[in-house]
Amino acid sequence: MAAEVAAAVADEGSHLVFLDLTGAVKGYADGLPTGPLAADEAWRIGVDPAAVGAVVPGYALLAHARDAERVAADAAAYRAVLPQPCTLRAVLRPGAPDTVTAEHLRERTAAATGPGRADAVDFYHYGLVPYPVLDRIPVALKR
Repeated sequence: MAAEVAAAVADEGSHLVFLDLTGAVKGYADGLPTGPLAADEAWRIGVDPAAVGAVVPGYALLAHARDAERVAADAAAYRAVLPQPCTLRAVLRPGAPDTVTAEHLRERTAAATGPGRADAVDFYHYGLVPYPVLDRIPVALKR
């Protein structure tokens, strides 16, 4: 079924990105996930990242963690199980409870990407945060 949906989306000129909610389940309330990495726990919500990644061109993880090292570890764990050429995106929250400053968001952005991790980052909560929190995003994207 996922392959059919991906093909239909591709026929319309777009590509499908599967959004794995496991990271949100683990760190949504406080940005402090504990225990195994999200990729290792995805089965608990009925997701097999390797199987899904085999039929969709893109996969996104919700990196709901304050700690940059946890973000890096989660991204690396997904990258390790996703088949090529499936792209990996890390979705970060620019504000509370995960991020406290623009520099902190930059650290988490850098941790999410790079060799063996996510190909790109996305940000969300646009309608639910004050404008100064959104101002962190351009800072986070500067290298």
